[in-house]
Amino acid sequence: MNLPDRSLVEIKLLSHRKIVNGHWLWTGGLTSEKYGVIYFDKQYLVTRISAWLYLGLDIDSKLLALHKNICHETRCFNPEHLYVGTYSDNAKDAFDLGTKTSYLNRTHCPQGHEYTKKNTYYYGNVKQCKICKLEQKRLYRLRSKLRRNEKTNNPNTQTKEIPL
Repeated sequence: MNLPDRSLVEIKLLSHRKIVNGHWLWTGGLTSEKYGVIYFDKQYLVTRISAWLYLGLDIDSKLLALHKNICHETRCFNPEHLYVGTYSDNAKDAFDLGTKTSYLNRTHCPQGHEYTKKNTYYYGNVKQCKICKLEQKRLYRLRSKLRRNEKTNNPNTQTKEIPL
């Protein structure tokens, strides 16, 4: 990415900072999820720029700038409240904080069938109801059969005769 000189980035970043109870709150533009955004050659999350300046995050990295569990303020970009992590780290943090629920905690499938030991398939962190899975297979076989029948009963379909 084509970011300006680090000192210019830092000046712009800190010019939109309001310190409240140890949080560096972003006073500029926000995303719909209330995370700070800053513009250079394109839009960046303020936490990412802060992690680039103070924590050594490569700006082009697939890693994320995440809030530590001591900070639940989306507008905060205090480097002491951030760490560099993965999407998995982010999902684990959200689950630990209770902001996202795990599929493993659900007691019923979307169709209302109860998850029991006899009625549940497990694929890693995903549950699937056996009743729904069997119905899904039945419908798939039925659709496949209908497609095969349409091909054989279609008068517009021409078949080649093999010469004897």
